[in-house]
Amino acid sequence: MPKYRIMIVEDEVVVSADLRNKMEQLGYDVCEIVRYGEKVMDAVLLNNPDLILMDIKLKGEIDGITAAQVLMDRLKISVIFLTAFSDSATLNRAKTVEPLGYVKKPVSLEDLRINIEMGLYKTRMEQKLRQNRQDLDMLFNTIEDMLFILDTETRIVGHNRIVRDRLGYSGDELIGRHVLAVHPRDRHEEAQKIMAAILADETDTCMIPLLTRKGDLIPVETKVKKGRWNGREVVFAISRDISERLEIERKKRLIEKVECLSRMAGAIAHRFNNMLEVIMGNLELAMGDLPHEGEVSDNLNEAIQASREAAKISGLMLTYLGQAVGKRDPMDLSAACRDFLPILGTELKNGWTLKIHIPLSETVIEADSNQIRQVLRHLIANAAESIEDRGGDIHVSLRTISPKDIPLGHHFPVDYHLPDTPCACLKIKDTGHGIAEKDIDRIFDPFFSTRFTGRGLGLPVVLGIVRAHGGMVMVDSKPGSGSVFMVFFPLSAQALPLLEPDLNTQPCEPDRNKKILLVDDEQMVRKLVSRLISRLNCDVIEARNGYEAIEMLLKHKDDISLVLLDLTMPGMNGWETLAGLREIRPELPVIMTSGYDETTVMNGKSAEQPQAFLRKPYSRDALKDALDRILQFT
Repeated sequence: MPKYRIMIVEDEVVVSADLRNKMEQLGYDVCEIVRYGEKVMDAVLLNNPDLILMDIKLKGEIDGITAAQVLMDRLKISVIFLTAFSDSATLNRAKTVEPLGYVKKPVSLEDLRINIEMGLYKTRMEQKLRQNRQDLDMLFNTIEDMLFILDTETRIVGHNRIVRDRLGYSGDELIGRHVLAVHPRDRHEEAQKIMAAILADETDTCMIPLLTRKGDLIPVETKVKKGRWNGREVVFAISRDISERLEIERKKRLIEKVECLSRMAGAIAHRFNNMLEVIMGNLELAMGDLPHEGEVSDNLNEAIQASREAAKISGLMLTYLGQAVGKRDPMDLSAACRDFLPILGTELKNGWTLKIHIPLSETVIEADSNQIRQVLRHLIANAAESIEDRGGDIHVSLRTISPKDIPLGHHFPVDYHLPDTPCACLKIKDTGHGIAEKDIDRIFDPFFSTRFTGRGLGLPVVLGIVRAHGGMVMVDSKPGSGSVFMVFFPLSAQALPLLEPDLNTQPCEPDRNKKILLVDDEQMVRKLVSRLISRLNCDVIEARNGYEAIEMLLKHKDDISLVLLDLTMPGMNGWETLAGLREIRPELPVIMTSGYDETTVMNGKSAEQPQAFLRKPYSRDALKDALDRILQFT
């Protein structure tokens, strides 16, 4: 059994000596006897006693009750009072310091034994309780989530340190305030309904964001549980920041949307462009049979122009999906901007100013120059539309930037991963009306626009081109503060190509009296293209799929001069059919056709390659030129 150390605070020498003897009889050590109240604190700090016997009337200016109050306030230590006084005033003063006991002099050995044992027991229990509270406070404040304790009137009666840190409050500033104080004002009615449902045990979750002192919102998921705290009924609420989870979910939705649109692209490229091919081709055939002048010819010509515009929209959709990448070569982005931006500046309305800040040094990227001009045109047009008729400035700048210096923000595509190499950063800043936060994720959706119904393919095309070039678009905008679009392209380590002289060679006139194998699964397309080929003085053999094409080639092996082959067909696709045809005749010329972009189609790793490519819908003149280029060598 441990030997407890007792401190005696008594100014009478005889009494203190008697108390020491009694302590030794009871098996306790007396660590020190203190005569003055002013010296109690220092003695306690020096000796760290297990229990203090405190006389009330002491020498000096501080009596025992005052000394006990100092110990309670600073060290949370209680004492046993020993005194000859038992009047009401003294007792009431003594109660205020919550003593462990109150023993009236003269003190008997038995009274001391009982009070000391009870005092030591109470002290151990208080220390244990204090340690439990410290452990609970430590746990309370090490939880990374925000923890609130609410009374049954939904007022805050406690919270952990994370609440102060995240919401920006100090000390106990939130204690006693209604929980609505940490929720946005426009959600107060909803919050009150949820709190009523929580108190009625109808729900245990709240998804309303928390409001910081500065007015920012933190998206949270709050889980609640009823319980008791310090002897009263309370509600424990744990609010977890779900910003990261919401961002992951947002990115997942955007990725799924892009994947859905990508699947739709196959239908657009194959079905829609095939129908346009039939429409445009038949209109051209009809016009060929009519006089060049007259109302009917004019009407047909307008129909052809409208069909071509529809074909452009199909092409823009494929560009948005990154399936029209064009031919990429090393190019100087700085030079392209310096050459093209002044042209765009002349197209702006009066009152709009295009301010160009482009370095003279080379900024080499691998890109399709025509598509880079599309990016510039669409971004400048978007900035001009945001300014509207009131006029304003559009700033365009270009610089190189390392991946670690690329700022955080809304970036597209959302699954983009920063490269290890530096990037070119093309920045377009306007003084327009800005973009609402809720609309930023939608501005790259086809046909989305907050200004004109049915418009909105410019920014989707920008994103498609940038995505196809391995780049990223970042958007920073607030209503009333204008917008900043930053386009990032990976820099190229390749040197710019040397300009090659134009030899201006003229091909010889081909002999079109040839037999052509036409392979397409769409009957209307076969019918139209057969008529076009016939008018070019060539014979046509039709095949509905790859299997029929191989069969026809075996049957007319020496007669067929060229194959016009569709890419997307059931059973054997175009590449498989091409491989089969070349096994029969390795030198056989082939023109591949598809609704997809040429670069996308030709990016495959097929061993066999066609001599030419036609993108649907193609015109009669495009077909004639392709046939002429191939047939002149056969």
